[in-house]
Amino acid sequence: MRDIKRKDLERAGRTIYLLALVTLTIWTGGDANAAVADANPADIIVDEIGPEWTRTLPDPEGLIEGGAARLFSSDDATLQLLANPRLDCVTGVTGQSHGLALLRSLGFEELPADGSGVAKFAAGDGGGFGLAAMFTTNRFTFVVFVLANDPAVALDPIADAVVELQAARDGGVVIGASQAASRIDNIILDSPPVPGLGNQLDYTADTFACEQGPQGIVASSEVLTFLSTHSTERLRGWLDQSTGSGAIVNLIDYPYEMFAGIAAGGPSPQGFRPLPISDFDGLERIPNVSAWHTAGDVPQYFARFRRGRILALVAVTEGADAVSARSTLSTLSRAQFEAMPNGSTTALQIPTAAESVATSGSLLAVIGVAVLGVRRVRAGRIVRINVKPDDAVSVDVSGRAAALRHRGTVLGALQVICVAAIVVFLSSDIGWLRAVGAAATVLLGMGVTALWRREESRVLGVTPMERVHPRPSPGSAALTVVALSLLAGGAGLVVWGLRETLFVPSLTHLQLSDRLSIEPRLLAWMIAATGLLVIVVDAFVLRAARALARIGWRQWTEAAPPIVYLRSFEDDDVQLANVLSARRPFLEFFTLRGRDAFEESVAWELACYGPVLAIARPGHTDVSLGAARMHLGDDVWRTVIGEQIDEARAVAITIGRTPGLAWEISHIVQTGHLDKTVLLVPPVDAAEVELRLKFVADTLALSGVDPQSLQVDPNGLVVVKVGHADQPGVAYCADRRDEATYRAAVAAVLA
Repeated sequence: MRDIKRKDLERAGRTIYLLALVTLTIWTGGDANAAVADANPADIIVDEIGPEWTRTLPDPEGLIEGGAARLFSSDDATLQLLANPRLDCVTGVTGQSHGLALLRSLGFEELPADGSGVAKFAAGDGGGFGLAAMFTTNRFTFVVFVLANDPAVALDPIADAVVELQAARDGGVVIGASQAASRIDNIILDSPPVPGLGNQLDYTADTFACEQGPQGIVASSEVLTFLSTHSTERLRGWLDQSTGSGAIVNLIDYPYEMFAGIAAGGPSPQGFRPLPISDFDGLERIPNVSAWHTAGDVPQYFARFRRGRILALVAVTEGADAVSARSTLSTLSRAQFEAMPNGSTTALQIPTAAESVATSGSLLAVIGVAVLGVRRVRAGRIVRINVKPDDAVSVDVSGRAAALRHRGTVLGALQVICVAAIVVFLSSDIGWLRAVGAAATVLLGMGVTALWRREESRVLGVTPMERVHPRPSPGSAALTVVALSLLAGGAGLVVWGLRETLFVPSLTHLQLSDRLSIEPRLLAWMIAATGLLVIVVDAFVLRAARALARIGWRQWTEAAPPIVYLRSFEDDDVQLANVLSARRPFLEFFTLRGRDAFEESVAWELACYGPVLAIARPGHTDVSLGAARMHLGDDVWRTVIGEQIDEARAVAITIGRTPGLAWEISHIVQTGHLDKTVLLVPPVDAAEVELRLKFVADTLALSGVDPQSLQVDPNGLVVVKVGHADQPGVAYCADRRDEATYRAAVAAVLA
């Protein structure tokens, strides 16, 4: 029968610290002193128990630096107190669980738990008796050994008194890790397929107890708390007493794959040297495995890999045979990998702040370019026209239109940059500067668009009047507020999704993901996509708000002579291909419209010279982004239109073939307003253009006007200024019919 004496106390303490050192160097890269620098047990371990106890000096030697120990003796017993920084805050292993396993391996038998968080073990027979108590405080793990030669001495009161005295110095006892069953209990290796490894140590671990979290994951304490309640960890170890080597297998079952991927792609342990997988026979069979080696007092080999949401860490201490240690690591790793369920094995890297900013900016730039591409595709194919203008009566505006398109492309690029910059600001962790930077970039985008309108006017060779801004109606103001709210909400969702995708998810996101049972990264992409959809919908709402505002244009006719727009009601449905230009506000960047009403593009250019008015189509709404509508009855419309034409600065007519349009043309000729009239040729097929030109020519001839200016090649014809008296007519043509062409032609004729 073995008698437990004081030398056994010191041997047990040294053994516990030796294995603690092995695990410590696995997780901290061999620099145990650096890891424990902020938690010094010597500052907190008790140095006086009571008058009946004598402290034995010097303190025990041979323990690892960073730990502390005290020896005390009395007439009846000997007591040793060991202190070490909490292993879960240093090594990734719950110190109490670690120590419990070691005490079991030393022959102590665990006593029934009393729920206090203090684990007690008893050992002794023959001429000796011993009691061990282990507990964990906020920063440290303590072991109390009490030995007595006389079995009649009650050791429990002694141990309890020391536990109470020591725990009071560091905030009380902290209950150890949960032993709840999990699926990895059936996955972790039960017995190693390596001869000689025995003396199994089996316990739970808790790498989330401290703010640094498991290796590779850097997150807030709230996120780590979430992971600690949604993750499970098991650790199993074996010793080979004949060679002095040991092995540990650690499994962490994360709630989501992304955390396992991040941990698998974490940085190399400090002080470890990466090794090529070819140095380990058979280790290459594990996809995406990483391996390291460290020399020193306890040489070790380390492998890390994952399958799905389970991360595996395998460590082997070298012992007497380095070749055998490498073989053991390879064999254990392969056996553990095969026991794990199928799943992804790739590692994920947490991007740096600069990388995240670059990624989010690039992603939004790609989305912005894609939006512009969708607009172009939806605009449809624009047929090139072989224009042969007659120098006497025709003017080719193709050059001005091309310059307008070119500048629109430059504006589109600037707007894409602004959109990307807005998201970059909102995604960055720069405090209050996020909102300031984003707001400044929004204003910059709006300012650039406004300045570009002046640039477009310069390209078109005109100096327009101050653009008329209608007084907003209550409906347009309310809809604008709704639109801006949608824009802010959509942008917020996009930024939320990108931040949760490019960084470690926040606690709020994890909780939402848990409630919806959706993987966090997938949920983040869904949120970002929803935000983009909201922004696209918002573009329609903003468009409707602007259209509502145009109803108020009639209020401004007294301040500025109007531009009267006449057309056949059927032409309200004629569509014209858009180009990139300042006509569309910056806040509507994400609209996917590729074509707008023909009237809308023409009215935009006409509005440079005054409010554009038109008769409303019976039974239709006043809302339009073209001309402001006037609802007139059949009995008064001729009178009102006649009055408006008299007051108008210009009259624009989309040529057609209806009786109403014929009356309007005849009235213009009869009242002498042909000199301020412009004929617009809509983007319809060539045959229809010829029919309309003939109808208008016949109407002019009946009114006594020579229609010679309309007798030109209809190919590429966009605008006609009818000649009269001694002023010859002019036809404006171009090599294609799109928004740029008509704006260039309207500007040319009105200038």
